[in-house]
Amino acid sequence: MANNQPPTTPTRYPLLSNIGHLSLLGPVAAALIGSLFLRLSGAAASASIALYLRGLSDAGQAISPLLVGMLAATFFIVELAFSPILGGLSDRFGRRPLLVFGPLIGVIGSQIFPFTSFIPLLFVGQALIGLSTAATLPTTLSLLTDITAKSPHRTRIMGYYEVASLIGIAAGIAGATAVWDTLGHVTFHVLLLFYLASMLVFSLGLREVRTHKSPKRTWKEYRAILSSAHVLRFVPAWIAINAVLGLWNTHMIFQLSGVPRDTGQALMGGFSSGALSQFYLAYILAFMIGIYAATVLIQWVRRTKIMRVALVGLLTAALWLWMLNHLPALGLPPLSRPVLFGLFLLSVFVASWFTPIALAYLADSSEFFPASRGVVMGLYAIFLGLGQIIGSSLGGVFTDAAGMDGLLLLTVLFGIVAAGNVIAMGEV
Repeated sequence: MANNQPPTTPTRYPLLSNIGHLSLLGPVAAALIGSLFLRLSGAAASASIALYLRGLSDAGQAISPLLVGMLAATFFIVELAFSPILGGLSDRFGRRPLLVFGPLIGVIGSQIFPFTSFIPLLFVGQALIGLSTAATLPTTLSLLTDITAKSPHRTRIMGYYEVASLIGIAAGIAGATAVWDTLGHVTFHVLLLFYLASMLVFSLGLREVRTHKSPKRTWKEYRAILSSAHVLRFVPAWIAINAVLGLWNTHMIFQLSGVPRDTGQALMGGFSSGALSQFYLAYILAFMIGIYAATVLIQWVRRTKIMRVALVGLLTAALWLWMLNHLPALGLPPLSRPVLFGLFLLSVFVASWFTPIALAYLADSSEFFPASRGVVMGLYAIFLGLGQIIGSSLGGVFTDAAGMDGLLLLTVLFGIVAAGNVIAMGEV
């Protein structure tokens, strides 16, 4: 009878099989702390770019939601194109070099924005930030997958990675939106400190931990790895969820910020940088707590059941935002606003369960290719990038046509695609 279990591999970190918390200092802690600083830098750059573009638009420059979507898509296209290549290089030459020098590319890209409003140069800056992410994201995931080989706590460690990333995203978005009115373009220069902090953590805290050394691969071997049936059956849902993230991360700030637009929609403009900061802090705090809850739930509940409930959370989150967007038209009293926002945060808490479960599923898939974990975990960045290209690009079309309502409609459509795929997967 054929053995369908992934091959087991020895690990240089047997202590991990006996821990359930981050008591292991060294590579795991360095990977998580370095990722936190990287995510903070990237999120702060994204928020600053959105506020910068809104300022240009309010000043009279032709900045449409479609252009905002194209600029964001450039980041993800570069990340999508280079993640498997750089992930493969980390398999062959080691994780540490890419993690140490990748942030420097982000430094260069982020420093283009405060010096120009020339649109082609802004695309160059976004491309460089995307290249920095392509060098570091799959490499970090490969490092954690190396360390958690044969460990029963892989889902929990991957959950910690998601939590560290979300702390960075929360701090980046909240910090950038809070100080933008005061610092303006100087905000981009502050990002230097956090990019350099990530480089310092990776440099001092990491040593090479690969359990296999990968030979140089042909494109045929890459295709074999990237077309694994175990992975591909999950692709539509993973891309759809990442499309929602791309849609919200790219267009939410642009829609909420700036002068109020009298369109009959309450969530189009009028939010100060301080209000945006509070909104994103609450949103990402709910998301982060939900991720931790998912790492506990996985011990008793099947993965697909958790993902199905998470998708219900996504769809209801869109419903509560739609009601907030049309509060006067629905005849609801102003007192219902905090109630609806609380329901929205509860739905976000549930929706967040999807991401750590999906990431652990992909990490398990890498055990079928133990010498090519960098390539396999590069799939995370591929699906993340492809989904966010779709979300940010289509989001430009939908928000240009219908504002916040367009954003919420597209969210529901992506949620339906993901739900159909997860239901078709059966029990996993």
